[in-house]
Amino acid sequence: MPSLLLALLTLAAPAYAERHGELWLLGGPVFTQGKLSAFTQQTAASPRLGDSRPFGVGGTAGARLETWAARWGVGFELAYLDMPVEGGWIKAGTAGALLLFRPAPGWRWQPYAGLGPSFYVLEALADYRPPAADRLHKWDAGEWGDPSSLTFDLRLGVKGRLRGRLLALLEGRVTYLPLDESWTPGGFLGPPQRHRVGLSAEAVPLALQAGLGWEF
Repeated sequence: MPSLLLALLTLAAPAYAERHGELWLLGGPVFTQGKLSAFTQQTAASPRLGDSRPFGVGGTAGARLETWAARWGVGFELAYLDMPVEGGWIKAGTAGALLLFRPAPGWRWQPYAGLGPSFYVLEALADYRPPAADRLHKWDAGEWGDPSSLTFDLRLGVKGRLRGRLLALLEGRVTYLPLDESWTPGGFLGPPQRHRVGLSAEAVPLALQAGLGWEF
């Protein structure tokens, strides 16, 4: 008898009842607040030569796995962001977790919010010659597992069912990606005495993402 009652309750459940999870593919344009700056300095006493450029419009792509209860869920995401500037770019890979909330799980189109930490790796390039005197390229601005490469994401979006298990969403994502690196470049005969170069940015990309998902 208990098994029969459970079966009847399952059949009577509303069509929007949650499955085990959702798998998403996301992408869209990126609008980045901030500037990418570069400098070179031959000696401690010599003047610092530098330049700063504002970011242009870039792009993002990623995949996210979500699991849900009625209103609360968690997500795990891998993403790539491209943030160009005139004469350079910052490219970032992120891996993060999200705590998700939706206030109205019964609606066909559901608003939701998400917040969580993520680790990132950065590749940065700035070719601002002649003001910066050098073409600067840096990979190790952040490293996987390094606490200094920990950042956070904020999401606001809406998603719903297109047909069957096929889902769609539209989302805004804000991420903070700091960069502040200086180093002594090396060469065949070693670096010049006290020659220093550096890259810095306070990049805050806003990604407007659209995506398709599959409920399972």
